[in-house]
Parts: sequence; C-alpha cells; structure tokens
Amino acid sequence: MSDVLSILVGLPRPAKRAFLIANDIAAAGISVVIAFYLRLGTLPYEPIQFFFAFAISVALLVPIFTALGLYHALVRFAGTHSFESVARGIGFYSLVYAPAFFLFVPPNVPRTISLIQPVVLLILTESSRAVFRRWALRSAEPA
Repeated sequence: MSDVLSILVGLPRPAKRAFLIANDIAAAGISVVIAFYLRLGTLPYEPIQFFFAFAISVALLVPIFTALGLYHALVRFAGTHSFESVARGIGFYSLVYAPAFFLFVPPNVPRTISLIQPVVLLILTESSRAVFRRWALRSAEPA
C-alpha cells in the first residue's frame, strides 16, 4: 500500500487534481446507488434510472466544486476549513441537484433520491478526503 501512496504523493499537481475529480465522480456514482438502495431496498432495476441521476450529479458536482476552489488545495494541507468548504459545496450542490433532478429524471424514479443522494455524497466525499489526508500526512512523516 505504501508503494501506491508514494506514487500518488509524487504525482504532479494536475494529476493529483485529476485523481481527486475522479474520486468525486466515483463517489457520486456510489452515492446514487446507495440512495436507490436506501429508498427502494434494492438496486436500480433499470439502467436509465441510474444514468440520469448519475449524469445530473456529475454535471453539477464537478463544476460547483471547481467554482468553489475545492480542487485547488492539495488534500495533504486540507484541515477543518477544507471539510467545512466541502460541506458548503455539497449544500450548494443539493440546492441545485434537487430541482434539476425533478426536471430531468424520468417519472419512474423516486424523487426522494434527490434528497438522500447529497447526504450520502457528503459522507463519502468527506470520508475519502479524510483518508487521503491521513495517508498523505503519514507518507510525509520521516520513517
């Protein structure tokens, strides 16, 4: 595991940003699946249900996080302020996601997904950043 971590820590800043964006996109997809499961007790049975919820999520999440500067700071230097910024970003995201969800998602998708998914996304995003920060700090310590 330390080999993978040392490779990630040694990457140039744009590559780290791309990795962080990819992580947030994966978290968006996982949060949509979890939201469906929490709401329906089963996974989405039609791929189109997942696709619209996921596409709207990514189309909003990455630009909002970019506009708020959440991909600017490196995770290693992220502290309490960074966690508050991510929570604020998810809050703004949820205010935009719910109306977009109501407008663009097919009628057979439960509308409560738009309320559950941002909460799950907040948990996944914050926890993944905490794990990355912990690993980055551990790798920065002398052996």
